[in-house]
Amino acid sequence: MERATVQFDKVTKKIGKKTIIDEISFSIAPGEVFGLLGPNGAGKTTALRMLTGLMKPTKGDIRLCGYSIQKDFEKAIQHVGAIIENPDLYSYLTGYQNLIHFARMSGKVNKERLTEIIALVGLAEAINDKVKTYSLGMRQRLGLAQALLHSPSLVVLDEPTNGLDPAGIGELRQYLKKIAHDEGVTVLVSSHLLSEMELLCDGIAIIQKGKILQIQKMQDIVKNSTLEEHFLEVTDR
Repeated sequence: MERATVQFDKVTKKIGKKTIIDEISFSIAPGEVFGLLGPNGAGKTTALRMLTGLMKPTKGDIRLCGYSIQKDFEKAIQHVGAIIENPDLYSYLTGYQNLIHFARMSGKVNKERLTEIIALVGLAEAINDKVKTYSLGMRQRLGLAQALLHSPSLVVLDEPTNGLDPAGIGELRQYLKKIAHDEGVTVLVSSHLLSEMELLCDGIAIIQKGKILQIQKMQDIVKNSTLEEHFLEVTDR
């Protein structure tokens, strides 16, 4: 059996006396698009912050590609590309200069990889323009390129469709499905929109008040949904 890319094992996060995340457990397979679905304040961003090492769990363990985020942080985090909340970009630089800057920090990105990623996210025509001229959708795509640049096994995106128009949402959905299903990258996204998760994800975990209520494959949700037919009779008056 193939090892899970992500494994949450009874993870709890408390701040003071308040429990933000309450013993959540789930796993995500390689090449799967997985959604963390819940209302605002459900604990989605806190879970993703713990996954990327920005917060420490109070109890439990998170493993990335077999490495514990707490015990083997450097080995675990090298497999991750993430955008938590908004992509971090330099507006006064061009898109290409932003990627070069990130590539230097990563230390293992060549020019061929840069060209490949720019094409993948559809920014070839605008990559030499300054980021301050980019639309919100283009900034999201550049942020995604930044997250993908070092060929991670896992891409983590917190509410990635926020502020995007319908066309931008559709484009982002296509890119995420492509890298998951064609390149074997695991994608973890959070959202409060079930309709968007249905179109994007292979599976979802429903989270509310810090607890996982249900984990389901999207094909099972669609298969078990109740369909109703309504017939309307109209006249030309």
